[in-house]
Amino acid sequence: MACLAMLALSACSEKDGDWDPIKLTKNPLEVPAKGGTVQTSVKNYKGLWLLGVSRDGKALPTQLDPDAAVGDMYHLNSEYLTAHSEGQTVTVNVAPSEDGLAHKFVINVEYGDAFGSITVYQLSAPGR
Repeated sequence: MACLAMLALSACSEKDGDWDPIKLTKNPLEVPAKGGTVQTSVKNYKGLWLLGVSRDGKALPTQLDPDAAVGDMYHLNSEYLTAHSEGQTVTVNVAPSEDGLAHKFVINVEYGDAFGSITVYQLSAPGR
């Protein structure tokens, strides 16, 4: 009987909700000051939900894609950046830097109970 109890306890060694950290093929990403499109893929999950984005440490308001369903977590639209998650691939499009300065974007992502972020560095314009 003691063996059965030990077996039962060892089978439950991981806490409920423990998920491996999200692993990406490339992170951080870089775009030039003129803007551009970059991609990364999640290596250990089937996809990602896009939760929100910040620019230089300040949360950006996001708008729902008019063609997307209400509650769509696969599209993210903000003033400076759009992102789309399809399958394991996340595509990020960054608008040109109007001030020519470098900027740091952080996109918060989730899959189940695994959380992470994608960082995109927008480089400064030459001579800035």
